[in-house]
Amino acid sequence: MRRAEKAIHDPAEFAAILQAAQVCHLGLVDAGEPYVVPVSFGYADGALYFHSAPRGRKMDILRRQSRLCFQLEADCAVIPATEACGWTARFRSIIGYGEAEILTDPEAKRYGLAVIMAHYAGPEPVFSFPDAMVTRTAVVKIAVREWTGKRG
Repeated sequence: MRRAEKAIHDPAEFAAILQAAQVCHLGLVDAGEPYVVPVSFGYADGALYFHSAPRGRKMDILRRQSRLCFQLEADCAVIPATEACGWTARFRSIIGYGEAEILTDPEAKRYGLAVIMAHYAGPEPVFSFPDAMVTRTAVVKIAVREWTGKRG
């Protein structure tokens, strides 16, 4: 990172960003072209989870290429000023890299769905996931390989 004073190194701050972020943006490569897509997500045990329809561009790409980039941000605000060049933005962000695994085991899929629901709803209530829904829903686990954090 060019501006070392903006780098985040504290694991507690990474955890706070992960908890506060509402959307994860996936960076994929489709036939040599960049493709960025937002997803709902959850994080547990060094992995991000998201769900999807089993078919579509995102899933087609992941079946061909499991390596990806992801980005999340929290605490975003534009700070106005009287001069154009004085305007700035405040945020905390994470950019990372990982490997996507499309889960097939129903219990692993349920775990991933529970992680996603806990991110948005908290640990209570505990949700159930009917067999039919688990069967028709793709759940993807991203093993986080590395990440960096930044304060803006």
